[in-house]
Amino acid sequence: MAADWTQKPLRKVTFKAGQTWSYRLPLAAAGGQPTSVSWDSDVLPQSAFMMSDDRPLELTVHVPADLPGTFGEISYDFELSGEKTSGKIIFCIQPGQSAESKDAPERRTGQTSPGIRDLGAAPDTVPIQPEPAAARPPEQPKRNPPPHATADQQIHSSTGASPLTGSYQVEVLRQGDVPVPGLTRPVVPGRTLSIGRSSSSKGVPDLDLKGQFESTKLEEYCSRAQVEVLWFKETIVVKTVGRWPLRFLQGDGAPGGEVPHLHNWEPGQILCLPGKLRIVLREERP
Repeated sequence: MAADWTQKPLRKVTFKAGQTWSYRLPLAAAGGQPTSVSWDSDVLPQSAFMMSDDRPLELTVHVPADLPGTFGEISYDFELSGEKTSGKIIFCIQPGQSAESKDAPERRTGQTSPGIRDLGAAPDTVPIQPEPAAARPPEQPKRNPPPHATADQQIHSSTGASPLTGSYQVEVLRQGDVPVPGLTRPVVPGRTLSIGRSSSSKGVPDLDLKGQFESTKLEEYCSRAQVEVLWFKETIVVKTVGRWPLRFLQGDGAPGGEVPHLHNWEPGQILCLPGKLRIVLREERP
C-alpha cells in the first residue's frame, strides 16, 4: 500500500543556527501508521535529532549554535504494509551570531551580496522566525568605488591582489574534492568565464553545471548565471551574479563564511557553490 498523505510532504525549510525545529510527516491515519521512521542528514549530527518511539512520525531537530550557514538534506524512510517510502527535505541554515562573527569575512560598506533569507519565499517552505539578534557595534565606514565607477575600477578597488603569472584553469569538484569529468576551463586574460546552468533564456555558460548535482532539488539553488571569473590586471576575480552566495570552504570540509560579491581568487582556493558543488582555481602545469 502506498503512503496516503494528507498534504504534500515538506520539501524545503530554512532555520537559524541554535534554534529548535519540529516536523511531523503528514500521513493519513486511515492509511495506517509505520512502526518506525529512520531520519538522517548529510550535515546535521545524529545528536541533533530527537525522536520518540510512541510518535515515530515526529522529529525535533536542535540545530547546533556554532554551525555556519550552509545547505543540506534531512532524509527519511519508513515501511508501510510492506512498501518502502523515502523522501528528503532540503534545508538552509542561517548562521547564528557566533558563527557569523567567527567565519564570515569582513563586509564592505555598501556591498550587496545575495542572502539566504530569500529561501523563505520558496514554495513548500516552512521558515522559522529567527530570534532578535544582539546589537552589533556600528561598522567603520570604508572607501567604496563611486557609483559611476566602471566595472574595472570596482574590481581594482575591491581586491588586494598579488600579481599572477602563468596559466590558470577553473575545475568543478564534488564533495570530497573529486573533479567532475569534463568540467575544466582555462581562464583567459581579458575574457569573462561564465559558470551556471544552461537554459533557453541564458544560453550555455562556459562551465555548464546542469545535470551535475546530486538531485534536481539541489540544482535549483544554482542560478542559470551564478558566477563570472575575470582575469584583470594580473588578478583573477570571482564575481557572484546568482541568487545565492558562494561560501568559503572551512578546514573541516564544511561551507563557511560568505564570499564577497567581488573576490580576489588565489590559486588552490576552493569555493562552495549553492547546491553542494565546488570550484577551485588551479595553475596549469606544463
